Amino acid sequence: MGWSNELKASSNDWKIVVFHHPLYSSGERHGSDLRLREVLEPLFLKYNVSVVLNGHDHFYERVKPQKGIQYFVVGSGGQLRAGNIDRQSGLTAKGFDTDLAFMAAEITGDQMYFNAIARTGQTVDSGVLTRRKISALSFAKEAGCRDDGRGCEWVARASGFAETWAQDSPLLAAGSSEHQEQPTLLGWLEARGAKLLTGRFSVIVARSRSGLKKGF
Repeated sequence: MGWSNELKASSNDWKIVVFHHPLYSSGERHGSDLRLREVLEPLFLKYNVSVVLNGHDHFYERVKPQKGIQYFVVGSGGQLRAGNIDRQSGLTAKGFDTDLAFMAAEITGDQMYFNAIARTGQTVDSGVLTRRKISALSFAKEAGCRDDGRGCEWVARASGFAETWAQDSPLLAAGSSEHQEQPTLLGWLEARGAKLLTGRFSVIVARSRSGLKKGF
């Protein structure tokens, strides 16, 4: 899939995905595309997407964050389906389905400032989002790693991301694909349940409260 390659190759801090059919929507006419969600959501989580913008349902909806990702349905810029938001869906953080509306956004550093503006000029929703950052614990879980009871977590990630992530996290960078100790280290990780990503990869081991044990 082209999206997977583009997301993987991107080194941008902010990753914002735009497409038509919503993974999450309270629309009574269309609603959430569950089959598409099954395919795309794992990619968004894996490659650290912060915001997803969709249309299809003709209203404005800011969905409650799903697994740390902010979803918007912005489908009423040119046509309105009045009263079509299902207020009982449990998904809606803010919805507007009584007039046409569009969304404007500005990014400054780690913050995204957004406003949803109705045809009349009224601001119907606004807020500030902070870009998604993967913590050591969530990073390990998303890589499919298991705690072996020794008080440490491990992850393997494509080398293009490893250096940047190590600079921002309290981690021990344990080598790259050219490192002479890499085969032994990779074997240690695999034996403990790590799912190593394909291609060139660097390994990052997160320190726990009890510290990283030696001897691996």
